[in-house]
Amino acid sequence: MSRSSRTCSSRWKRLLLGAAALAAVCLGTAVPTAHGASGLPAGSYYVQAELSCYVNAMGGVEFGTPLLTMAQVEVDETGGRSLTLYFTKSQVTIYGITCDTFLDASPSYVTDTDGVRSGTIGYYEADGTLVTEGVRYTLSDDTAENARQEQVHYVDSITFPVQEERDTYGLTLYINSNVMGTQFTADRYPANLTVDWASLSATPIEEEAEPSEAAQADGGDLERLDGLNIYNADAGEGSGGTAGQGTGDTYHAFIRVPVLLAVGGAAGVLVILGVVLVMIGRRGRRV
Repeated sequence: MSRSSRTCSSRWKRLLLGAAALAAVCLGTAVPTAHGASGLPAGSYYVQAELSCYVNAMGGVEFGTPLLTMAQVEVDETGGRSLTLYFTKSQVTIYGITCDTFLDASPSYVTDTDGVRSGTIGYYEADGTLVTEGVRYTLSDDTAENARQEQVHYVDSITFPVQEERDTYGLTLYINSNVMGTQFTADRYPANLTVDWASLSATPIEEEAEPSEAAQADGGDLERLDGLNIYNADAGEGSGGTAGQGTGDTYHAFIRVPVLLAVGGAAGVLVILGVVLVMIGRRGRRV
């Protein structure tokens, strides 16, 4: 191989290395991630969380996991952070008996459990201090039935301030059912919330692609999934908001911003590599 050929080959190797580095940068910035809420701009962010309210009695029953549906971190303009948990009503089976479970902020039967009044909602500091100040909750529009056959508007969200990002938070709350209920506390029946801060999205929820105005006018619900937002276009009046009912099974799919960035970044990398390969081929023919 001539000296000029070796020089050209060296140049093209450097060019390829540069293209590979650029590809790595593109892919690295395509899908933003965050490790904690510190430094994030004001907004709402999804985060993965699990709630465990395990009772050893009755053969061992997990009450918490099926109740928690979603968690969000809220960052305000001053950098203050709060965590919002969203709940639904659910069911557990105890010795063959199905219990309809829900969070109750004002149970009919009130007692004190380890000094905590039934229906109290709060969280524990790292030193074990129970905090209820600054804790907010909302009640559902629909109802659940308690053991007295009363219809109860259950707790469907709880928000509490985040002073420090911990892997686990101890909560106190009252889980009721159509059979019985109890207050979960740190000393008796712990309610442990595990938060995966590494899963915190770096893209605020409000910046993600939203349904068109026409789709929003239909009055359906938006189901948020990984990568796609799937909206039932026919979940309007008369359909009950259930997929497959109404005038047809029509859906609108909205790709979320991180997915768009990932696709765009990958496409850009492929274009760059394609151009480099074409140039190498042409140069090789000339040599």
